[in-house]
This record gives sequence, structure tokens and C-alpha cells, in this order.
Amino acid sequence: MYNKILVVNPNSNTENTRWIDEAIQPLRSQDGPEIECRTLADGPIAIENEIQGAQVVPSLCRLIEQESEYTGAFVVACYSDPGVLAARDVTDKPVIGICEAGLSTALNFGDRVGVLHNGVEDIIPAMRGARALGLDSRVVGGRSIDVPMARMDEQGLVLEQMTKAAHQLEDELHASVLVFGCAAMTPFRRSLEKECGLPVIDPAQAAVGMAITAVRCFSQN
Repeated sequence: MYNKILVVNPNSNTENTRWIDEAIQPLRSQDGPEIECRTLADGPIAIENEIQGAQVVPSLCRLIEQESEYTGAFVVACYSDPGVLAARDVTDKPVIGICEAGLSTALNFGDRVGVLHNGVEDIIPAMRGARALGLDSRVVGGRSIDVPMARMDEQGLVLEQMTKAAHQLEDELHASVLVFGCAAMTPFRRSLEKECGLPVIDPAQAAVGMAITAVRCFSQN
């Protein structure tokens, strides 16, 4: 049995990888699969547009192909799911994107899903992705927290802006469940739930949960 899950942060920000690793710690167990978080060293410092997303695909696919022999499932920890479809062509193991995982998990918590994004420019591509998944009737829209990746370590600012955007999603779009639209938001899930009173889905946690299920229940080895 391939008793390992590899979570790949496709940008080169090691602090982002550390946040993801801490967020998924509750999913680790003595009898569960090993969960390793790894930074794609030659990725951009942040993935904030389609060009940066496309740049990581070759390196991401090479890494997944190299690790496939030793790994039961892969998680690509970037909300735009860069390279997920291509990576599925180089391995027979599950490759789980956090966008797909986060949205599909949110469907179980509420009828109207709202997404929090770093910048307003992220909203249209994300809604395009939701339509591609056939979820546009459930994903009601997104709101920006207006904090770029480079400032995500400013905790007071981030939580204040998240709370403001969460209330906009609830009041203006009647969202009943929220999803983080960036893996770097993961440290703020519990605090935001307390501030806004809505369930908040961390897509990295959701994706790793799916990967654990895949390894423990559906592995053919």
C-alpha cells in the first residue's frame, strides 16, 4: 500500500508551505498515511495570474511523475488548481486540486457558497472555474479581501479584511458557507468562523481529507 500523501505548494513561498502543513496537522494520525508538504522550489513566489499558473505546470508534473511510485495520492495546494489536469496524465494516483475539493466540500455545509479571494482580479477566473465544474448555481460569487500574498503575514489586517468580505458575501449574496480562495488563508479559518458565524472551508484541509480517504479506502495496492 502506498501509505503517503504528497501536498505540493506550487509556489516557492516556504512560509505558505509551513502554514499549510500546520493546518493539516489535525488530519495526521499514527495509523494514517504519512502526509508530506513540499514547496515547488522553482515556482514563482506567488501564483496570482494565469501566466504564473502555467509556469509551474512542467515542474509540477515532473515532480508528481517522479514521486508516483512512492505516493498514494497528491494534493496541489493552490486555489487555481494549476497543472491538476496535466498531472493526472502522468500518474495513475489521485491528484486532488484544492479548488475542486474546497467547493465540493462546501456543498455539504450550505446551499449558497461564497469564496474569499486576495484580489478582485481573482474573482472572474474563479467563477469561470466554478462554471467549468458545473457549480455556478451553487457558488454565488466571491469577494476580495484586498490583501496581496506578500502581506498575508499581517494577521490583524488579514482578519479584519476577511471579516468585512465575509459579511459582504452573507449580506449581499446570501452566502451560507464560505471557502478560502487561497491556500495562504489557512491560518485564519477558526478565527473567521467566530467573527462571521458561518462555516468556513479551508480547501487545503478538504483536499487532504479526500486524499486520506483515497489512500485508505480506494487504493488498489
